Amino acid sequence: MPRCFPCDDVDPTVQKERLSMAAKLGYDCIALNHVMQGKVKESDGCAIKLTEADKATVGIPEAKSCQQSLLRDAKPGIQQCTRVTVVLRDVAHALELNSSKAVLSTYDIVAVQPSCDRTFEKACATLDTDIISMDLTRRLPFRLRTKDIQLALSRGVLFEICYSGAIQGSGGGRRQLFGQAAALIQAAGRNAVCVSSGAVRAMDLRGPYDVANLCTCFSLDPGSAKAAISEQCRKVLAHGAARKTYRGVIKVEMELGSS
Repeated sequence: MPRCFPCDDVDPTVQKERLSMAAKLGYDCIALNHVMQGKVKESDGCAIKLTEADKATVGIPEAKSCQQSLLRDAKPGIQQCTRVTVVLRDVAHALELNSSKAVLSTYDIVAVQPSCDRTFEKACATLDTDIISMDLTRRLPFRLRTKDIQLALSRGVLFEICYSGAIQGSGGGRRQLFGQAAALIQAAGRNAVCVSSGAVRAMDLRGPYDVANLCTCFSLDPGSAKAAISEQCRKVLAHGAARKTYRGVIKVEMELGSS
C-alpha cells in the first residue's frame, strides 16, 4: 500500500520522520517523489537517496493489523520506491517524453501531470507512464473526456488523487478537491483511481482506515475506497515493474540482434 512523499529539497531528518510515521500507521510501501519541470535530460536519471529504515520498520502492532486487513499479502518491513512526476508544459514537451524512456526507467514509478487539453489527451493515449496526476485543489486546466480516460485505462494507466489537500489546504482548495475528485471518479469509474498522500509533513499522514473513510467523501463506496489505497496502488507498482522489464527485454533483444 504505497504512500507518496515529495522528496525535493527535503531535510533527511524530515524524510526519516515521514518514513517512521508511515510505518507506525501500518503502511508497507512508500514512494519518494521527484517533480521534474521542463525537458527530460540524460542527466535526470534517478538520484533519490533512500532513507535508512531500521528503526522505522517496527510500527505499531494494531496499525500493522489494520493494514493487513486491507491487503492480505502485506509483507513485513517497509519498502521504499522511487517516483518521478513530469509536469507537461506543452504538447511539444509531451511528445518528447517517450524518447526519454531510458532515463525514466531508472524510476520505479513514472507519473505525468498535464497542463492543458492537448497534454491530457497525449498522456492518456500514448505516453509511457504509470499514473496521470493532477492538482485537484485547483480548477483543472483541461476537460475530463471519457474517450481520453478510457484510452488511459485500456493501457493500465491509473489516475491519482492526493488527499493531503483535504488536510493542509485552504477552504477553497478543499472544496475544489472534493468536487473535482468526485467528478474524476464519475468520469473514470471507481476502479480507475489510486489515492496517495502527497504529504510534506509527517503530521499530515493518516492511517489506512482514516484515508478510506475520507475517500467516501470523493463519492467512492467503502469497498472501492479500500481498493483505492491498496489494490489500485499495487497495480501501479506492477505496471511500473512491467514497464521497466519491457524496456530491459527490448534492450537485450537489440543487443543480441546486433552481435
